[in-house]
Amino acid sequence: MKLSKKLISSFNKANTILVVSKWPYKKEANSYHGVAVYTQETLSTVAKKTGQKFVVLVQNEYGRDIHLSTNRNILIIPTFNPGLSLYPQLIRMLSKFSKINTYHIHSEFYNSGEVLQMGLMIPFINYLKLIGKNISFFAHNVIDNFDFIANLLGIKKTHPFLIGLEMLVPWYYKLLTFAVKKVVCLDESVKNKLKKYINENKLLSIPIWVYPKPENAKVRQEWRKKLGYKQDDLVLMVFGFVSKYKGIDWLAKTIEQNHFNKNVKLLIAGGPAPSHAGKNHYQAFYKQLQNLADTNSKIQLTGFIDKKDLKGYFAATDLVVLPYRGILGSSASLSSTLTYQKPFLLSDKLIPYLDNSDFTETLDELSVDKNDLSFKISRTNFLKTINQLDKKALKNLTKLSKRLASKRSPENRLVHERASLYSAQNSPVLIQWRGAKILQKAFAK
Repeated sequence: MKLSKKLISSFNKANTILVVSKWPYKKEANSYHGVAVYTQETLSTVAKKTGQKFVVLVQNEYGRDIHLSTNRNILIIPTFNPGLSLYPQLIRMLSKFSKINTYHIHSEFYNSGEVLQMGLMIPFINYLKLIGKNISFFAHNVIDNFDFIANLLGIKKTHPFLIGLEMLVPWYYKLLTFAVKKVVCLDESVKNKLKKYINENKLLSIPIWVYPKPENAKVRQEWRKKLGYKQDDLVLMVFGFVSKYKGIDWLAKTIEQNHFNKNVKLLIAGGPAPSHAGKNHYQAFYKQLQNLADTNSKIQLTGFIDKKDLKGYFAATDLVVLPYRGILGSSASLSSTLTYQKPFLLSDKLIPYLDNSDFTETLDELSVDKNDLSFKISRTNFLKTINQLDKKALKNLTKLSKRLASKRSPENRLVHERASLYSAQNSPVLIQWRGAKILQKAFAK
């Protein structure tokens, strides 16, 4: 499809919302990661239920084409490549939709962890403000302490680079959000980090929407057999891209080196993290995990999972475990767990997730203690937690998962978020810098 004048005209309106984010590509399994899936599912639901129009600018990868989605209400345009040309490419495309006032900018629309591109986000957002745009910034990940992800980056915690970054963090978030009307946090833990640096009135905390899918006994039986699990096996699963900060290596070694009072199996359902797959230290980490899975019958590493097979892997699972060493942002893995209404356990590092109001309400309604949902990152404690797990406990955890999934479903969330987030708004800017307007017209040519 070509970006014709007629197509541009049909979307270039004040009541359209322009989004800069990632978007899954059906021919590439590794494009189905957190930010991309979140954007697709949320915008598609809003567009379908309300008729709201969106223009979505995405990374120019996989050879994908411009196309329309969801009753022709969403226009997806491959626009930018990571690198120094990223922001000029974006501005050039934005200039074609000059009548759109409402912008949603997702923090990880480019490859994660690129420091220069993160820094250039500040002048980019301020430029949008100067030409009169109303901006909501989606903070998917917020890092203000680099200790637990140093290994992910392949450097020591005491490296001057990390120390310098930590010193810049407060200024980065203050400058980044100065020109933003709303900072959208997909978890209360992220909001609590940011309110140290940003006026709390700007912060909007919303959970990732969940699309509940009830389990099918036939599918469970089929996939248990397909994956080689026996009826009395207790299958623990970690789901999502394999990263060291998620504690997957610790869990795998714990399963390998300890003897439980059950036939415990570990299903590592995911493949290499795309943003780190090309780095030597990450390749060494992933290879070690692969070798452990190849030599131990209790551990299985799947690699990338096709979206259509997700229901099978979750159906075959008895308990989802999130052994994270710390919090970067909201957990897409937890949201997927709620989608398939599976019981779960969190490491004690993830206890701040329980501070979300819907989580607190659900715990109170079911008289569940926080300690029933968590374990310490300690072999002894994890061994005790799993050994004490019985059918009644799994049933109670499943009930909690179902209740929480219902609270986070679009049917219960859209009414709250439609007015504040998913409706186009007039720009509050009274003065627009003439130079920025001239620059915008120059890019449009």
